[in-house]
Amino acid sequence: MTSRIINKNEGGKVRKHYEVYLRILIVTYITFFSIYSLFRHWSYLSTGYDLGIFMQSLWSTIHNQGFFFNTGEWQDIGTYSHFGVHNQPILFLLLPIYKILPYAETLLILQTIALGFGAATLFKFAKHVLNDDRRAFYLSLMYLFNPLIQGINIFDFHPVSLAVPFIFLIPYYFEKREYIKTTIFSLVVLSVKEDSGLILTSIGLMFLLMKHRIKELSNPRKWRKIIIKNKIPTLLILLGIFWIILSLFVIIPHYNGGKYPYFDDKRLDRYGGEVYWDNAIAYFLITMLSISFLPLWDIQLFSASALLWLEVLLSNKPEMVSLGHQYPYMLIPMLLILSVYNLKKSRAQRL
Repeated sequence: MTSRIINKNEGGKVRKHYEVYLRILIVTYITFFSIYSLFRHWSYLSTGYDLGIFMQSLWSTIHNQGFFFNTGEWQDIGTYSHFGVHNQPILFLLLPIYKILPYAETLLILQTIALGFGAATLFKFAKHVLNDDRRAFYLSLMYLFNPLIQGINIFDFHPVSLAVPFIFLIPYYFEKREYIKTTIFSLVVLSVKEDSGLILTSIGLMFLLMKHRIKELSNPRKWRKIIIKNKIPTLLILLGIFWIILSLFVIIPHYNGGKYPYFDDKRLDRYGGEVYWDNAIAYFLITMLSISFLPLWDIQLFSASALLWLEVLLSNKPEMVSLGHQYPYMLIPMLLILSVYNLKKSRAQRL
């Protein structure tokens, strides 16, 4: 009896140790990349695209000099608002912060804090699903040392980075059956950009693929029954699709007086029409290596990330398939979510 009590106490201490270690690592990450980002900025390595765009957009709105107006996108694309290029309502939440602290440093540190706390929300989610602090800790470690996550930090500021910690909370609260919170955090994630609907669609599809085979999901006759049994995953999918359509065909065209700029490439013809296949293959391999190929343990479940991969790999922008940019802000969290469920499945099979 005494030995059992000791073992339980030791187990509790080990669990607390993992949480303490993670907190130390998160603080270290935030401190290091805050200093790195600040010195990079102070060394005149920041750019008008993109830090300058967001600084001026916030400043012009606060001082009634235009609705998120910036000269870069006005000269390049002809729009008088940043919302004529990207739909990013989360910028409204940054206005009061930037009004008090109107500095580039404010945005750079906010971004680093958000990315650092992504490890905490991942740990929270993984711990709940796996009931294993050690594995949850290792996944969080994999996140903090991931070159693609760190790459978001090393290039200016982008509002999409603020979505990362909240992405892990969507499946977390779904697992806890707290669907109101699931919806709230889904809306927060949607607010960062027009393409963020892809992550909701991917997560919803992932939950469907956990219960149904692809063949079954591709049969329209079974959709009614599947939807009734999977209301929340279906809601996530529909919400994601609705946000993308609303952004691309209503909100963004409204603010630039035409089409979504990337549909009308006459003003953005710098990219050409080439897909960088060599870079795409290398990018895929590096990305999967950074996650130890864990998402590939279940190919059917891995297919839930297909939309995210297609957006990145089939782009004609070389930045999309290179390290040091903001574009994998949905892809890496999704792959880590898949890794959590694959680890859960492999553990259940061994038991």
